[in-house]
Amino acid sequence: MTLIVRQLSPTADGLPLEIYCFTNTVAWTQYEAIQSDIFDHLLAILPEFGLRVFQHPSGADMREWRQSLEPHDAPALHRSAGHSVEMTSQS
Repeated sequence: MTLIVRQLSPTADGLPLEIYCFTNTVAWTQYEAIQSDIFDHLLAILPEFGLRVFQHPSGADMREWRQSLEPHDAPALHRSAGHSVEMTSQS
């Protein structure tokens, strides 16, 4: 397998890395297995180099975080099929 790794310009969020992996297979299941192995290895080895994964939070992440801070008796928003639905308890 051919690998190319390069560092991009530093940002306020850290030092981005681009990792290119080339395989000789076009069989879908083999490709997915190889891709899975690569990600498993990368995620497992990152702490050895003092690295961690970073991804900007999405709107859904922020919504879930905000809800985790609300009191448990407050109405909670739950996503269903990509839509927000307000859930309230009936007393």
